[in-house]
Amino acid sequence: MGCMEALTFLINNGIRPGTTHPMTPSYNWDFTWNIIPLNSDIYRPIQTHMPETYRLLCSLGEHFLRRFITALFARDGHFLALLLAAIWGLKGGFTSLSVQGIFGSGKTYCASLILIVAATVLNLPTLLTAEPNLTLLTAAENISDLLRDAPDDTRAQYARILAQNVPKSTSIDVLPVDRSGLFQTGSPLKCVLITQGSLLRNFCQTYSTLSSFMKTVRLAFSDESQQGGQAGHTVLGANLPSNCLQCLTGDKEQHNQARAGRTSHRLLCRSPS
Repeated sequence: MGCMEALTFLINNGIRPGTTHPMTPSYNWDFTWNIIPLNSDIYRPIQTHMPETYRLLCSLGEHFLRRFITALFARDGHFLALLLAAIWGLKGGFTSLSVQGIFGSGKTYCASLILIVAATVLNLPTLLTAEPNLTLLTAAENISDLLRDAPDDTRAQYARILAQNVPKSTSIDVLPVDRSGLFQTGSPLKCVLITQGSLLRNFCQTYSTLSSFMKTVRLAFSDESQQGGQAGHTVLGANLPSNCLQCLTGDKEQHNQARAGRTSHRLLCRSPS
């Protein structure tokens, strides 16, 4: 019930989306709260009058809903800011979004939450790339945990594509031997996690399994983008569709986001200048 109490607090204090308002007194979030089980009778009106919404809630699972709501009301506002920026970017037709933050600030976790929102809620094909596989492992662990009690058909929308000799570590990991049906017509796949090196090797093959999927991607995250280098941005920008929003995340001390954003923007727009 912590969610309803927080919403009531915002309403009673006149705080609305898109407005600024001093929060006096401040709200103390109760981290012991939990989601009312989705099979409770309290959801019966939603089941009756909004069946699609109820099915969507069930497809995400109670653990994800709890984590999502907690992130929305987090004191730092990181996830809410990124969520609004991503939605604004998608609706406005933007091609790049720079996200800067020091190590441990939650960039990958926020990106994992947004990928689930985009893929399962908005039904948009999504992509997460990074040069170090450790970053992808973190994102895959996040998604696997967030969807821990989601049904199998929801988890089937996500895949971390592993290279040869990389062991499986999460429930969404896919080895080369298991890729045959991943990109076929009718596949539920909505979110791909892959290193930029593996992406480049895949596109150099005679028959790329990723090419068709890449043409449909609407939201792409380049995590720890300062480590990918110019080649990584070139591979992504040259193969993503022109209506894709590419989010470049990284440490501002190591990465010139403005220059990377301009490069990706030119590639996505196929602009020479």
